[in-house]
Amino acid sequence: MKNKVIKISPYTILSRWLYDGSRITQFPQELVDNKIIGQNFLLYFFQQSPYGLVISKLFNNFGLYILDRVEVFKFIKDSIILSGYKQQYVERGIKRSEKFEKLLKLKFPYLKNYELPMLVDLIDASDEKESIYQMFGIYDPKKKKTTKADLKKLQNFNENEKKKITEKNILDNFIL
Repeated sequence: MKNKVIKISPYTILSRWLYDGSRITQFPQELVDNKIIGQNFLLYFFQQSPYGLVISKLFNNFGLYILDRVEVFKFIKDSIILSGYKQQYVERGIKRSEKFEKLLKLKFPYLKNYELPMLVDLIDASDEKESIYQMFGIYDPKKKKTTKADLKKLQNFNENEKKKITEKNILDNFIL
């Protein structure tokens, strides 16, 4: 069998290096040659921090791109060690039915892109959710499976109805 090499994201490697807590550790060699993470990561990293305004004021210009990437990452690591700052966890939003949003966009082309999720939320909260989804063909209602007991009840009901209907009953119903 071939040995599968598991690729680790450059962001994961950088995060592990930033939060290892040691100033001595070398900068990962994988990130030296990898240009995926640029200098502007500095602005993104401190965006929600108390230092965000200061860093944005100092570095939010083209001078940031003159700086060496490795030195920028070392600056981020030193600031983490000194301040103990850790990025907040940003929870991803609920995955929406993109198919339903596309159908709504076709049906109502005048709606803005930011209005579609609000309409989907409104529909999901309403009592007629299933009928609206059926109308657009998203899903069909779930049919109840008939069991043997249900079939027996249905047969017994049909037999009882047949017994009730006789010739006399039919003729009585026609004569007023």
